[in-house]
Amino acid sequence: MSGADPFFSDFFFFMSGADPFFFSFESLISYMYPPEEVKSYSKIDYDNFKFVIHELFLYCIACFLKYERFEFVKYMLEQHFYVSRNADYGRDSMVSFTIFRHHLNSLEHRNKRLDLRRLSVRSDLLEQRSKSSGIPFRLLMQADFVIFLRDCFDSIQENRHQNWWPETLLYVERYSGAFEIFARCQSAGYLRTVGIIFGIQGKRDFDPVLAGFKDKSLYTPKWEFDTIDPVALLDYEKLEIRP
Repeated sequence: MSGADPFFSDFFFFMSGADPFFFSFESLISYMYPPEEVKSYSKIDYDNFKFVIHELFLYCIACFLKYERFEFVKYMLEQHFYVSRNADYGRDSMVSFTIFRHHLNSLEHRNKRLDLRRLSVRSDLLEQRSKSSGIPFRLLMQADFVIFLRDCFDSIQENRHQNWWPETLLYVERYSGAFEIFARCQSAGYLRTVGIIFGIQGKRDFDPVLAGFKDKSLYTPKWEFDTIDPVALLDYEKLEIRP
């Protein structure tokens, strides 16, 4: 990502709807896989595309959140994307937003080959590249956390394992306090507005997810000894303390 903050401000703020973004990202899915005519390839051949498309998706959600376009975030996270190649392999051709995050074997191999001893080379790259994007990394982490939470709600409803790993949250301990949109949810009215992203109305609707973290039916992201505290990032105790 590159560019200045005013560019992103104008581009995302003046869009009239989420449809252009939805179809743009849907069209990018094919780049994460080999073309049909390619018969010989390795698992890492398309990791560069997977990295950049995942990064773009994070920036898209981050900008929508920054300008409080919560209905756009809801749209991007609740719609399913068409993947034509899935039908060829007997799989469901309609997939959720989790299609935009893949494990990247190439970066794991690089970490071992160069003996970098990094907890996540991918997280490092996302953080470093954000410095020239005009978008503060904290906003990228906020987006990652929101996407992660939405996947938690979906996994409970659909009775499945979680599919979204919030890569950027490895860095969350460098920042203090709750993410901005949840800090603002001290207002019950604001929480109802943000709640459309998750399909909820109030504070107690977070309880099934938090209970899942507690009883281990939902995983809490962890990198060796580093982990996150969802209760603190939500500022749960202060949600809805004002009208």
